[in-house]
Amino acid sequence: MLPLIPLAISLVPTIGRWLFGKGSEPVIQNIADAIQQVTRSDPSTQAGVAAAQAAIDAKPELKLQLQGVLAAIETDAADVADARKRTLALVAAHSRMSWAPAIVSVVVLCGFIATLIAALTRSIPTGNETMVNMVIGTLTMMAGSVVTYWVGSSSGSAQKTALLYASQPATPQPNGRTPPNA
Repeated sequence: MLPLIPLAISLVPTIGRWLFGKGSEPVIQNIADAIQQVTRSDPSTQAGVAAAQAAIDAKPELKLQLQGVLAAIETDAADVADARKRTLALVAAHSRMSWAPAIVSVVVLCGFIATLIAALTRSIPTGNETMVNMVIGTLTMMAGSVVTYWVGSSSGSAQKTALLYASQPATPQPNGRTPPNA
């Protein structure tokens, strides 16, 4: 997914703050999905990113569409970060509201598990298959959001960040010399 980062930043420069560190993996995946959906190109390879860039250059409306989607992804990432900060502030203030995210998380996960068990062990009435699939899909996304909220980043994301940091060229010091660890 690393090749898509320069493309995303060129379209929405402020999204860069959500692409590194804790919690970046879901944001990067959302960006990759958006690029693939809008440009019909695979953003996981350099050739796919080049094809996406060519599609954007050929059709300015794709650029505008992708900028809108990326701005929405950035807003969602900011909302998650704000929710975590708000929860920490409530905990520090010893507020009973600090339990709200945990309670909502438990309700979502229990609802997901109960619905999944019911769907797997009971027959679905004819004509309701689509509705059950939509409910399970929605609960699956909500369960994923719960895990993302509580767990945040993964070790793969941390490794990616370390690789990106290590791959950047050393910046010369004001005295013109390169730092010793470069």
